[in-house]
Amino acid sequence: MIQIEPPVLYNDKVYGTVELDEVIVASRHEGYTVSKINEWPLYVHLIRLRSKLMNPPVNKLSKDDIEKVAWAELYPSLNAARKAMRKYK
Repeated sequence: MIQIEPPVLYNDKVYGTVELDEVIVASRHEGYTVSKINEWPLYVHLIRLRSKLMNPPVNKLSKDDIEKVAWAELYPSLNAARKAMRKYK
């Protein structure tokens, strides 16, 4: 689980638009992992907990506990992310 800034806006079916600033990240591609990043950017799934668990159990979450929210890219620094964003403008 990581904290992100700025938060992701997410359209929740119950609460409407909410800001997610804490998400779980998981690699989108087989053979890559968030625990040992060898190549940048790292393409990930952003996943939210369906409920606020005070201390989510490691490796013990079921499919009912989580929901995929979006795809994202992780960069080694803010400057690297800004540089990559310029190509989309």
